Amino acid sequence: MNADIEIKLPYPEDSFAPVLSREAVSLHVHGHHLGYLKKLAHLIKGTPFEHHPLEEIIAETRMSCEHCCVFNNAAQAWNHDFFWRSLGPVDKGGKPNGALLRKIERDYGSFQALKMHIASTAEKRFGSGWVWLAELNGRLGVFTTPNGETPAANPDFRPIVTIDLWEHAYYLDWHNHRSEYVNAVLDRLVDWNAASKRVKEE
Repeated sequence: MNADIEIKLPYPEDSFAPVLSREAVSLHVHGHHLGYLKKLAHLIKGTPFEHHPLEEIIAETRMSCEHCCVFNNAAQAWNHDFFWRSLGPVDKGGKPNGALLRKIERDYGSFQALKMHIASTAEKRFGSGWVWLAELNGRLGVFTTPNGETPAANPDFRPIVTIDLWEHAYYLDWHNHRSEYVNAVLDRLVDWNAASKRVKEE
């Protein structure tokens, strides 16, 4: 992993406004996300992890007290990358379709009911973390993970969408109104067209 790594979002940094301002996105990307990657590059330099992809680093360090800093930074880097790929330009993300829509209606009754469940689950997460829509054992589920925990190393857990619940993701624009932030992301930023392509066809 190169310490001079750069992060290129799928879209310009002002694509998420007014839900997320360009200033907030820039700080998130270049301050926090890039910070995890640079710290990870420093930690693994000269070690067997140096040339491994994030998923392998996460799997190999997940249960290791010795490598907890490596795990935390690798996991946060992976989560952030998936978060950016969960989003799209404001009001351009479409609606769930195909297998995702069928599974939403089967497991939650309606798309609106699913969004309400995601928002409710996010609101109940105490402290920092992530909320995920994922497939597990063929069923859709909404889960939260604390701090830097990640599903990346679990082959049975297929993430579809995630929303960052750390304060650095929303405080500049939304202050302490996490629920409003989550609902705005769900309604206006999640790229449901891309999410639909992550679901396994039955």
